[in-house]
Amino acid sequence: MVYEERKRGMSRGKKDRGLGVLFLVLFLLLLMVLGFVFRQLTGVRVPYDLIPPQATLYRDVALGEGYLLLRESTAKTGASGVATYFADEGQKVQRDYIVANVNVLSDHTEVKDELIKVQAAIDYKNDENPKRSPQFTEEEINTVRNIQRFIRDEDYENLISGINSLELSSARTVSISQLNEYLQKPMKELEEEKEALSRQLATTNSDYRAKEAGMVSFFFDDPRGRLSMDRDPEQFTLENLHNLKLDTMTSGANRVEEGAPFFRIIDNLGYRVAMVIDSYRLIEDYVDGSFTMKFGEGILVPATFVAFNGPEDGPGVAIFELHDQLERIYEKRHYNLTLIKREVSAYTVPTSALIEDAQGNRGVYVERTRGFVSFVPVDILSETNEEAYIRSGNKGTIEREVDGKTVQVATVNSFDRVVKNPEDVPKEQIIFEEEN
Repeated sequence: MVYEERKRGMSRGKKDRGLGVLFLVLFLLLLMVLGFVFRQLTGVRVPYDLIPPQATLYRDVALGEGYLLLRESTAKTGASGVATYFADEGQKVQRDYIVANVNVLSDHTEVKDELIKVQAAIDYKNDENPKRSPQFTEEEINTVRNIQRFIRDEDYENLISGINSLELSSARTVSISQLNEYLQKPMKELEEEKEALSRQLATTNSDYRAKEAGMVSFFFDDPRGRLSMDRDPEQFTLENLHNLKLDTMTSGANRVEEGAPFFRIIDNLGYRVAMVIDSYRLIEDYVDGSFTMKFGEGILVPATFVAFNGPEDGPGVAIFELHDQLERIYEKRHYNLTLIKREVSAYTVPTSALIEDAQGNRGVYVERTRGFVSFVPVDILSETNEEAYIRSGNKGTIEREVDGKTVQVATVNSFDRVVKNPEDVPKEQIIFEEEN
C-alpha cells in the first residue's frame, strides 16, 4: 500500500516538471513575438552614418614671409688686440655693463716720440740740459728693477708703463729746431699734454661697455642698417625687400682687429616685423585690434598693426609692432610667417555633411530619436573638399535674421550626432526643417 502511494507521488512530480518546462518555452516564445511586433511598430531603419562634431579652435590667418626690424647699436674695436668676453650670446645686460675687454697691441712709437719732444721742451724751459749723461741715474736703475719685477709677475700694464718711463728718461738728443713749436706753448699746456700722452701710452687695456640695456649678440646680419626699426616704415616696400641681401658675419674671436664690428646691443623691449601679404583687404577688418604672429613652426607673439605699403587690392608690406619673445627669434632675420587675425571656438564636420534648406540656409542633419533627424543651421567659418569648420556659437546658439530681426537660434553642440551623408536619409525620417 505504501509502495503504491509512493509510485503515484513520483508520477505527479514528473507531470509538474513537464508543465513547468512547457510554460517556460511558451513564455520565451511570447517574448520573442512581442519583441518582433514592437520593433515592427516602433522601429525605424537607420541607413546613414552618424559622427560627432569635433571641437577645435579655428584660426583665420594670412600667410607670408617677413623680416625682423630691430633697434640695435654696434660696438667696434678701437684697436687690435686680444679680447676677453664677460657676456654670452643672447645675454641681457644693463647699461654700462662691461661686455668685453681688449688688451691693446698697437704700436705707440709716434706717441712716444711726441712725448719725448714735450718732455724736452719742458726741460729747456726749466733750464735743464736736454743732453743727458750716459750714466744711469738712481731713478733709471729703480725703473729697470721694476721692469724686471713686472716681467716676473706678468704685470703687463705696469711693464709697458715702466718701459715708457725708462725710454723717456734715457739719454736722447733732441734738436732745438724740433722743439720750436713746443717752446712757444706755456708750461701749463705742456704739462697737460705730457699727462695726456702718458695716459695714452699707459693704456694697454680697454673696456667695452653696453651703451644701453639690451641683449648682447656677436652675430651680425645687417651691418648697413637696412632693417633698422628706426627707419621710416614707408621705406620697407616690396621692391626694397625683394632686393635685400643679408650680409652675415660672426665675431667673438680672441684676436680682434681695429675698426671691426665687436658686438651689438639689441633693444629687447620692442621690435617690428615687415611682412609681405597678398592684399591689404586680408587684414583691413582687424587693423584696429590685435593680431597673433606665428614664427616658423610655433612661436606665437602678440602684434599690433603699424602701417601698410602698397595698393589696397594688391600685394604689399604690412608693418607690425611686437614686444615679446625676441630672445627666441632674433638670431634669424627672415621668417615664414602666419598672421592669425582671429581665433574662434569651432567644430569640424565632413564637408559632405553640409546641406541647404528650402530658404538657402546652410546646416546639417542631426539625429533626434529612433532614426529621425532634423535640420540644424550652422555658421561656416571655412571649408575644404574634406572638412568644414563651423562656429560653436554663443552658448550653443548663433544669430539669424528672422522677419528683419536678429534672433538667436540653436546650432550644433558637442552632444549631437551629425549625418555624414544627408542624401542617405529617407524623406519620411526628416521630422523638422527650420524655416527662416
